[in-house]
Amino acid sequence: MVFSFTDTVHFPGDAAAAYEFLFRADLWAQRLPHVAQVRLDERPGGVQVLAMSTRTADGATHETRSVRVCQPGEWIAYKQQLTPALLYGHSGVWTVQQESAGALVSSRHTVALDRERVATVLGPGTSLAEARDQVRLTLGRNSRATMEFAADHVRRQRA
Repeated sequence: MVFSFTDTVHFPGDAAAAYEFLFRADLWAQRLPHVAQVRLDERPGGVQVLAMSTRTADGATHETRSVRVCQPGEWIAYKQQLTPALLYGHSGVWTVQQESAGALVSSRHTVALDRERVATVLGPGTSLAEARDQVRLTLGRNSRATMEFAADHVRRQRA
């Protein structure tokens, strides 16, 4: 099962500040409560390799590794090379767009569920629809939290 979704948050500052927060993933463990640990390697041409340990709602952690391609000030596209157990594949893009009263920051995810792992990860009898809803909830919550913490970070810097 493959599906996509997008979350968008209004950002109080300019698009450049939003982009900078997303780009500086090396600071996410200090800035985001759902990120336990980060390792970010910069490569030429706007490429980053991001290894991250993320906290789940129950306090457990899972590891991911992504390659990110960055277009300064506009977007960061990524492909996870190491995904959580329930996902067969996960890619996405962060975008920032300047508006007259701030910026719009969006996070788009495209996910492929690993059908064979649904019962193992979420329990026997869990339907694909329930698995999809759980993945949507979890990824969306983390993305919105990242965007909202970025907005709060900028507000604090302005004060």
